[in-house]
Amino acid sequence: MSSYMNSIGKFVCLFMWVSFSFYLWGSEGTVTSIDIRGNHLVPVTTIESMLPVILGDEIDDALMDNGIKSLYESEYFEDVSMSFDHGALQVDVKENLILSGFYYTGVGFFKDSDFKEFIGNAGLKKGSVIHGYQLKRLENDIQTFYQVQGYTDVDVTVVHHLRPGGYVFLEFQIDEGSHLVIEKLNLAGNHALSQSKIEDAIQMSASKWWNFWSSSSSYTTLRYDFAKEALKELYYNQGYYNFQWVNEDVQINDDGRVTINWEIKEGQLFLVGDINITGLHGHDVDISDLIAPLKQPKTSAVREMFFEIKNQIEKRLKDGGYAFASVDIDFLESSRDNQKYINIDFNIDQGQYYRVRRIVFAGNEQSDSQVFRNILPIYEGMRFSESLIERSEWILMSKPYIEYASWEVVQVPDIDNAVDIQFQLVENNRGKTVFKVGHSSVDRSFVAAEYDVNNLLGYGISSSMALQYSHIAKDVSFSISHPNIFGGPWGYESSVNYRRANSKKADEQDHVLHDISFSHGVSRRLDDHNDLLVSLGYSYLTLKNKDQGDNVDYQPFVDIFSRDVEQYSLSGSWRANYLNRFLMPQSGYKHSLDLGLHRVLGNGS
Repeated sequence: MSSYMNSIGKFVCLFMWVSFSFYLWGSEGTVTSIDIRGNHLVPVTTIESMLPVILGDEIDDALMDNGIKSLYESEYFEDVSMSFDHGALQVDVKENLILSGFYYTGVGFFKDSDFKEFIGNAGLKKGSVIHGYQLKRLENDIQTFYQVQGYTDVDVTVVHHLRPGGYVFLEFQIDEGSHLVIEKLNLAGNHALSQSKIEDAIQMSASKWWNFWSSSSSYTTLRYDFAKEALKELYYNQGYYNFQWVNEDVQINDDGRVTINWEIKEGQLFLVGDINITGLHGHDVDISDLIAPLKQPKTSAVREMFFEIKNQIEKRLKDGGYAFASVDIDFLESSRDNQKYINIDFNIDQGQYYRVRRIVFAGNEQSDSQVFRNILPIYEGMRFSESLIERSEWILMSKPYIEYASWEVVQVPDIDNAVDIQFQLVENNRGKTVFKVGHSSVDRSFVAAEYDVNNLLGYGISSSMALQYSHIAKDVSFSISHPNIFGGPWGYESSVNYRRANSKKADEQDHVLHDISFSHGVSRRLDDHNDLLVSLGYSYLTLKNKDQGDNVDYQPFVDIFSRDVEQYSLSGSWRANYLNRFLMPQSGYKHSLDLGLHRVLGNGS
């Protein structure tokens, strides 16, 4: 038994000695190979130059620690690790390169602005972290950018230049290659629609010398296939459901000029046949006026009109309290007396009638939600109305302190006829500081600073303070306005201005030493787009002493106002913020037009 235990002990000792020997052999020894992994932008030679060893050197744990430290100090890497086994040194890195800038070569003059916009949308920003896979994806995106414009053999090379401190500078080398241009687009068989209308719809046309900035004459197979589908869709939408292709031919010359020959058969124009409406219950929502255009004699079966009426029916139902109403359309072809018809079935899922239980605002970290409740046309307990909710979204986005607003309808669990309206808001920065340096004919050279707050205390109050120092005078002004006093349509605007002339002036043309003015007005919101403001103002002007000179212009001024001057004024203005209503009807408006009248009531002393 004892000899057996001795044998086991010797075996254990031998095993531990061999393991320790292998450990020493694995962490120390001669470097026979160096394998670097994880690098995409930093060259292998650059990494090897930072290592404290080369092939044939002896390595130990201290040298490996120094190598890791050296790679970290380059600031090119986020993570570094090393391992050594049987002469093989493996270096694993994770790059962390910061973009310091970029430029490109080979882009044509007329595509330069489009390419700049494309690069900007790709997310290349100075100071951002850049990775190797991003550059590969960007190369492919640039090739696609050119291919959709008719450049078939574009070549893109991205060269990266490393800079100290972990920065990389990118150079895009672009060879645009040959460009395929549509020289002729010959279309036969079109009688109902003109070629110009067809070209506008398919976004493809022959090249014209005066339209050199347009890309509609560039030829690609992708654009060609899109144009074919667009032409078919155009005829379907106009009521020609038997549209057919007769012939198509594309000829590409060696010089890149393309000739396209199309022959089509329009077929017969379909008319609106029978109209059937199912699923509409109750008499609280009337849609007869929406269906009326389809019942006119010999009405063309224009598909766009069908879907427009479908959307109008859904809108009418949702404004009538049916929050989740939907409409499906079925088409059935028929024929009578050699005339083709399209019979239409409007299948209405009217759903449940709903009222608004709660109105919830999210994202308003700075604004009090009660401010929104005071100005919006919706309220808790009202009948659901999609139009009023959309109008509320529009009103929110018109406020200078709201960058973006969206809404969502959420059905209340366990309550059949109640929904919650959730508004998601993105707020602007409340404060803005502006510094100015300039020259004017009145104040000569001046410097100014202005601080504006568009949502003071989160109640929608706007205030501004401005300071200006010029060669002529010092100015201080303060204004504040509140559009909704006590939650109603009434508001107020107040301002204070003080101006003091400098003692040392270049001339004596300004005869006012002090000028202080006050104004206070009451505003009334008429509707979402119109406001009225009536203001009463007071100003007090302190004249300079008469012995300050015999200026000729000054004497008549003193004769009229022998002492200090007081003025009272009454002004009114109408503000109409329709300006952007037509330019951006879906995204709100943030501009206004002011028209005002000003009347001085009298002078005092």
